[in-house]
This record gives sequence, C-alpha cells and structure tokens, in this order.
Amino acid sequence: MERNNGHISLSDRLFAACIAALATAIMAVLAPVAILIFFRGHWVAILDSFSTFYIWGTSVTVVAGIVGFILGNDRTATLFGHLWGTEQPRRNDLTLSLWAVLIGIALVSYWLFHLYHVHGQ
Repeated sequence: MERNNGHISLSDRLFAACIAALATAIMAVLAPVAILIFFRGHWVAILDSFSTFYIWGTSVTVVAGIVGFILGNDRTATLFGHLWGTEQPRRNDLTLSLWAVLIGIALVSYWLFHLYHVHGQ
C-alpha cells in the first residue's frame, strides 16, 4: 500500500472496494445457508423470508463496495475484523452496530418486497 502523507491511492481504494464487495457477497450467500442448516425444521418459512435475497444481497454488497472505497484497505480490513468478531481489541458496540445495519437492510428490503407484492397487486 502506497501512501503519501496519509493519502490512500486510487488503486488501494478500488482494491478495498472489490475485496469488501466480494467478502460481503460471500457472507450474503452463506447467511441463508447457515440459517437453513440451523433451523432445519422450518426450512419453508425460512426460504420464504429469503425471497428478497436478490434485493438485500445486492444492496449489502454495493454498500460494502462503497464503504471499502471510502475507507481504503487498512480501515476496511479493521471493519471486517469487527464484523466477524476477530479484531483486537474488541469493540462489541461496533460489532453489534454493524450486524444491526446488515439485518436492518435485509428487513427493510423484505418489507418493501412484500409490501409491493401483497398490496401492489
């Protein structure tokens, strides 16, 4: 990472954006799979709740790419460390806030999707 007086280069920002979007996309795909495995008895209801995956998965991935571009490599890695609970020193308030934002995006997109399909028709 080349830095001049704290300046993050454009290539570093683009790299951070791509890595953040890729990591988030993988997490977005693995989250429904993990939930299906964990709640194996109610898979139909859970599959229905992920009917908006293409909306919230894309939204979260795009937001992660933008955040990665804005923050750069080091701060993006730190942010993912807090999201995954592996960053030292731990900041549980930041971890909970990050997860709340991700869950909030999923819930809003789920609500909007069902509002459109149930009331819009």
